[in-house]
Amino acid sequence: MGVGLLLLVGVLVLAGVVDLVGSGLDDDPGETAVVVDDGPRQPVGAEVDEPEPDDGPGEPVVGEGAEAPGLNDGAGETVVGVGMEGVVVGGSPGPFVAVSAGEFHSCAIRSDGTVTCWGEEGCRTSEACRYPFVLADPPPGEFVAVSVGGYNACGLRPSGVIRCWGPYNRWGVLDVPEGWYLSVSVAAWHACAVGVDYTVTCWGNNDFGQLDVPEGKYKAVSAGLTFSCALRLDDTVACWSGDVVCGIGGGCYGRPGLLDPPEGEYTALSSGGSFICALSVSKTLICWGYEAPTGGGVFPEYQAMSVGHNRICGLGVDGAVACWVSDYKGYLDVPDGKYLAVVAGRRHSCGLRTDGEVVCWGGDPDWQGDPPPGQYLAVSTGSYHSCAIGIDSTLSCWNSREELETPDGTYTMVSAGRGSGYACALGLDNTITCWGRNRYGLMDPPEGEYTDISSGKNDACAIRLDNTITCWGQNYHGLMDPPEGEYTEISSGMHFACAIRLDNAVTCWGGGNYGQSDPPTGEYTEVSSGNQHACAIGLDNTIACWGRNDHGQSDPPAGEYTSIFSGEQHSCAIGLDGTITCWGLLQNPSPDSQFYKRIRPPPQGQFKSGSASSPGYSCAIGLDDTITCWGSENPLITVG
Repeated sequence: MGVGLLLLVGVLVLAGVVDLVGSGLDDDPGETAVVVDDGPRQPVGAEVDEPEPDDGPGEPVVGEGAEAPGLNDGAGETVVGVGMEGVVVGGSPGPFVAVSAGEFHSCAIRSDGTVTCWGEEGCRTSEACRYPFVLADPPPGEFVAVSVGGYNACGLRPSGVIRCWGPYNRWGVLDVPEGWYLSVSVAAWHACAVGVDYTVTCWGNNDFGQLDVPEGKYKAVSAGLTFSCALRLDDTVACWSGDVVCGIGGGCYGRPGLLDPPEGEYTALSSGGSFICALSVSKTLICWGYEAPTGGGVFPEYQAMSVGHNRICGLGVDGAVACWVSDYKGYLDVPDGKYLAVVAGRRHSCGLRTDGEVVCWGGDPDWQGDPPPGQYLAVSTGSYHSCAIGIDSTLSCWNSREELETPDGTYTMVSAGRGSGYACALGLDNTITCWGRNRYGLMDPPEGEYTDISSGKNDACAIRLDNTITCWGQNYHGLMDPPEGEYTEISSGMHFACAIRLDNAVTCWGGGNYGQSDPPTGEYTEVSSGNQHACAIGLDNTIACWGRNDHGQSDPPAGEYTSIFSGEQHSCAIGLDGTITCWGLLQNPSPDSQFYKRIRPPPQGQFKSGSASSPGYSCAIGLDDTITCWGSENPLITVG
């Protein structure tokens, strides 16, 4: 059964392929859908009344010489409702028929065609709430497809009309051009749609030429952050706009290869923040661009896939789902079950199970959750979880959803790691235990006795009893080659590390694009490494910082301090009076930036130690040995 059959006059039930393209940090698209219309079409406009299904069939306008796509040639990668001869929208027996994941929120289409959305409530700015992240309520009525971008969402009516909604319209995403459409794909700053004549129309921000669609006829389109790609009627791929990648912390730079799709024939495609993937006619997965995954994915054959900012989720032909991050084949935790559809966002992913239920997994790394009650000796915050040592020397770990499994035993020190899914601790017997995902051999620390330990992104380092340093994990930027000498303290950052020698001088090694591996001269008692900056406390209790300073993270305050802890783009220190002072990505780093993020100020009170990790997230231990954590004002509300 093909799409051509569904163009017959009188067909009132839509059939097609709904593809769910994930959207991420202002950089990933929402899903796209190919829908064959059978009702009357009207131009988009605020004053236009949309037809009811019983208004009679219409005739989609197909461009001269264009061929209607086959049923499995729909835009995007995810199928919804598996039928005898293909895919039927609404084929799911349960409450939902489609789902789309954005950066901070998601939307799903119920079996009755109405849309429901959920996600983060909050603002990225000050009291004016200039960039709110909670989605506005979707319009009432029926939709056959929905696509969530970084801030807004758009839905496709059965009539071919596109309706968009959201908290604000800075880039014009809500200003849909008049026309009738077969599919829509929303990114953060722009959106694209396939018209009934199989031409692509894009609207919104055009700083990188993402609205400059090449001439031609297309059956599917997927909007990325600074580019877009579309599937031609002959099943080849075309991409346009800039070979540019933009980071979460701001700044865009050239990455050649984004706009050079491989030759071949494809049935679906999905654009992320820095790479694109397509599903070939032979059901294999091919990706290109910056840090694109290689090796054909996890399954030998796919029926659908979805790309988020730097992750990809694939739906195998057997209904199983696997997700992994672009630069390595590490699996993400997908709930068990069989799926009809999957969509990858930047910070979370969602899937439509065969029973029609929508489940979501993952989460915002800025929100590792609240610590368990109790009294603790030490705390360490990682990118996706935090760990602490209780006064009984046992371990506790947690994230935004639950407490994490930890090894039995008693410990004196813990380091949660700047990477995802692992941590290491130093036992009372001075040996090291690591647990979590065993990437790069991180779960196999070297034997011996140690006095200090610190976990980085994909690596860890420790100081032996003889004061020498040993490291294990990924040897990126030469991290596995620590300097010779004797040291008393070590701190791992993102692809670099710093240590204090016996003579109180600081030595750093590894990556140094921002000077983070070039510490100042002087004598110091404590050092703490952030992502791309580091800070140290001198013998006079004053602070010196070096490295990246785009958010003021290397501009420490004056005063005297006893302890310091550095995160991704901020640092905090405890003063002589026990109060906490933080600097860096906090209240007003860049009010006009699309990457703006407001961070909560540190708690009041007196504290004796702390730990910082991903943007703004920190924890500190008070004088009463309890833990207080604080961070971004934008918690993720992921509904499963």
